[in-house]
Amino acid sequence: MTVLLFGLLPALRSAWVNPVAGIKDRTMVGAPRLRLGKVLVTMQVGLSLLLVVAAGLFVRTFANLSRVDPGFNTENLLLFQLNAGQAGYKNEQLTDFYNNLSQSLAAIPGVRAVAFSSLVPLGGGMARSGISIPGRPTKPDEHLQADQMIVNESFFGALGIPLLQGRALEPSDTADSPHVAVVNECFIRSFFPNEYALGRIFKHGSMDVQIVGVCGNAKYWDIRHDVPPIMYLPYPQWREKRMCFEVRSVLPPASIVPAVRKTVAALDRNIPLTDVRTQTEQIGRQLTIERLFAALCSFVAALALLLSCIGLYGLMAYNVARRRNEIGIRMALGARPQDVAWPVVRGALLMAGIGAVLGGAGALALVQLIKSQLYGVAPHDPATLLGAAMLLLTVAALAAWLPARRAAKVDPMVALRHE
Repeated sequence: MTVLLFGLLPALRSAWVNPVAGIKDRTMVGAPRLRLGKVLVTMQVGLSLLLVVAAGLFVRTFANLSRVDPGFNTENLLLFQLNAGQAGYKNEQLTDFYNNLSQSLAAIPGVRAVAFSSLVPLGGGMARSGISIPGRPTKPDEHLQADQMIVNESFFGALGIPLLQGRALEPSDTADSPHVAVVNECFIRSFFPNEYALGRIFKHGSMDVQIVGVCGNAKYWDIRHDVPPIMYLPYPQWREKRMCFEVRSVLPPASIVPAVRKTVAALDRNIPLTDVRTQTEQIGRQLTIERLFAALCSFVAALALLLSCIGLYGLMAYNVARRRNEIGIRMALGARPQDVAWPVVRGALLMAGIGAVLGGAGALALVQLIKSQLYGVAPHDPATLLGAAMLLLTVAALAAWLPARRAAKVDPMVALRHE
């Protein structure tokens, strides 16, 4: 359909040429075609700019997300999940099994630390619940909420989350001891601003929970979102059947997977490992969409730039061939090569400039549609818009260089004899 659409108009125009006028003035045949070609190439350049801007924004978004500090050490960290509840473990049996497994995994050569938690770090899962602060009045429409993560006592050390105040969770935080929690900085800023929070009590469900420590902010849900208020609860007091293990090693994480499987099987062959991967791979999973958008838009933008280059080159080459006789006359009258080449380059830059202005105006209007997909870069980022425009102008200059060079090398005698 595209071939028929764009091939039909030149064919009809050729059929409508007046024979007498065409014989008297050959330029009447070519001039209308050239004007239409300029319009089409200018539109092509404008559309190319849209794609280049989108590609630039998505590439910068992916780069920004890749550089985000999650608040904990992601290197050499192996993740996997277990569900001891499916094998019949309950209550104290769950606690004993996971503690015994942690000790066995820590004995594997090359393993530095072992921890487990109710949620996969940066796994996309979240657990949010309401809290209340005794003695503090709340508005009728005010609902205090914080994310919760159930962890063992070695969680902060294994992941490298700094402890800022108080103490970490300890083996003495059992089901029979008072309920305690370590909270992050965001929790303190949200619920205890300008207050000393250590030792303070808040209600989680029907339980009174005492704050025994404050740790640094770390992302556990999504790399994009800001860190929410988080309370880290000791596993013996808030048991869950399925847990995620985090194993820190001095070796490449994949190399210790067989030893980890053997260790788990030695304790209970009926409990399989699931979702075995490294923390780096887990972050890569979260960035799959961003990586896909960046790669796809970059490919399409490169293809659009190539087509624009071909269009500009074809139009300029056709213009030089059409004006061969005129160029020969000008050079015979003393025109220098640069006097002949510059108009060709200038014409290509003019079309590219007009296309860039039109495409830039369209980009400013359409980038709002992808605003929610961006991170760390504004939709109307000047650097991206200017860089895309400069890239298009560079492509236009390169596309016009060969026809301009050809025009500068025209032999006046050959050109005059050609007709």
